Amino acid sequence: MERIAREVLGPTMSQLSDDPEIRAAWARKLEMLEEMEAKGRKPATEEQIKIWQAWGESEIRRIERERGTTT
Repeated sequence: MERIAREVLGPTMSQLSDDPEIRAAWARKLEMLEEMEAKGRKPATEEQIKIWQAWGESEIRRIERERGTTT
C-alpha cells in the first residue's frame, strides 16, 4: 500500500509537516499498514471462489463470442 501511495503522491509524500501531531498520525498509519502487510491476505471463502470462477468462465465465453469461436 505504501508503494502505491508513493506512486500516486510522488514527491509530495515525503513532505511531512513539522507538526508533531501530524507526524504521530502518519506514524500510526504506517504502523497499521505494516501490520496489515504482515498479516497477509485472508483466504477466499468458498462463495468468493465460486463467484470468481463463474466470472472467469463468463469472460472466456465472451472472448470466444467476440472471436467467433466456441469450445
